[in-house]
Amino acid sequence: MMNELGDIPEAGEFLDDQFDDAEVLEFWSTSELMSLSSLPRNQVISCPALNIRQQLYQLDHPKLRSNEIRRAEGMSLSLSLRDYLLLEIEDAQQQSFILAVHPDWVWKSSAHLITPELSRWAVDHAPEIIGFIEYSLIELFDFFDWIPRGISRSPCPEIENPVEDALYINDEKSTQLIAFGSSSALNRAELVLRAYSTDYRKNCLWLGQSIFYELRLNLLLSKTAWKLSEISSVSAGDLLYLQQRRRREGLVELRAKMISSSTSTVQWTREVNFTMTDKDAKIHIGNTSWERVEQSFDDDGDNLLSESLHSDSDPEYESNAASPSLLSSQRIVEGVSGPEDVVLEVIAGVTQVDFNELCNIQDGSLIELQSHTLPMVKLAVRGVPILEGELVRFKEVLMVQVTRRISNGSRDD
Repeated sequence: MMNELGDIPEAGEFLDDQFDDAEVLEFWSTSELMSLSSLPRNQVISCPALNIRQQLYQLDHPKLRSNEIRRAEGMSLSLSLRDYLLLEIEDAQQQSFILAVHPDWVWKSSAHLITPELSRWAVDHAPEIIGFIEYSLIELFDFFDWIPRGISRSPCPEIENPVEDALYINDEKSTQLIAFGSSSALNRAELVLRAYSTDYRKNCLWLGQSIFYELRLNLLLSKTAWKLSEISSVSAGDLLYLQQRRRREGLVELRAKMISSSTSTVQWTREVNFTMTDKDAKIHIGNTSWERVEQSFDDDGDNLLSESLHSDSDPEYESNAASPSLLSSQRIVEGVSGPEDVVLEVIAGVTQVDFNELCNIQDGSLIELQSHTLPMVKLAVRGVPILEGELVRFKEVLMVQVTRRISNGSRDD
């Protein structure tokens, strides 16, 4: 068929020639999708919208190594509890719950066949039979730190209240133990399981080495909060005080914070001490107490009083500041913070750590500042750079001298 472009077939004819009916893609409606009649019992399931969760554990423990343990929430029991021995249990936090024990578990450990009817009869007539049941579970009690409180006299719970949150311990043939009745007690038991689960530890290690966090080093200005009108008035040449203290001759320690550059609502943050020499830059993790130090300088009639070092416990920590002064025709920016302030961040550099390293950071740790352009820094509001500056020294005091403005990704001198 001829068209305006010449001897080229129409699009429909071209597709008909290239694809047969078996290869044509189809659109499916949700009603045509396969429906699940039940949830698998041997797979991890996560469905928060329906409050359904299932987690499997394989333990490195002598007693439970051959058992599969499953915590299932929002999934009703698929078996009857009428054939199980029901014990009342307390955990270390005195939370009570029910432990259903299959008679086969007791038989394997004590060679005694005890039925549910016999266990209820033994409460008043033969307490030693109850001892056989508890003896078969003694290693489990030690493992979870559980305390037996005797045979349960309450009616079968599947009649009174269907079980939808339980901890299952299975062998190769059947479910041997079922713990239910207290979600908080099961949560604590699951923490113990994670500590002994080989797969859980292996997966956590793999995940911890696969997820990386970018940590941003923010130096703390003496003026901790700014009005937008004050920030807009800052220009090239202005000097901003930094919180600092002198450790020894020629070495100044800056007060700073490490903040994770995370998009989530929860951010990791730690107070750190930052020192910089001609050879390296070191970040010391810790929340060291900072004492307020008054420093005065006299320079050809100019008097500068800086209270840039404060203590966290000082009620005037953020508001007690010196009045603006002039020094070598450059403005020293300091002032009183107000109720509608924003934080002006001094970004000195970034470093990257994986999740495992992040969890192991503690007081006294040292972190390498991997990427920086020191002594050049950037000043930002809510992580967005708006100014560039440079660390400068004046009479053993470190300050940030503003060098450029950053506007829409461009630089204004």
